[in-house]
Amino acid sequence: MALNTLKLSGMKSILVKPFDQVAAIELAAVEVEDRLRQGKRAGSGSPWAKLRFDRQIVAIAKTNGASRIYSDDEDVVKFATRREMKVIRTCELPLPPARQIDLYDES
Repeated sequence: MALNTLKLSGMKSILVKPFDQVAAIELAAVEVEDRLRQGKRAGSGSPWAKLRFDRQIVAIAKTNGASRIYSDDEDVVKFATRREMKVIRTCELPLPPARQIDLYDES
């Protein structure tokens, strides 16, 4: 397990979930539906491997009960939006409180 995954898995507000059988079935059903309506790439110019990975992210989130996803990736945004998930981009996140620095502190 990568170091970043260990850090994330220790946070109470973030769940790290695998691409399991339930997510795979969800993804397969969605891909069949998308192919019938829009084709394999659903209008994206991204490589197929990237699209597949992006769709896995959304399928994992959806099958684990997530109602929103945080991403700036256009393919993730499109895929999540089509799955009726709220997408929050980084520019929409509130800024942390500003720290005041005393420029005249002589200590």
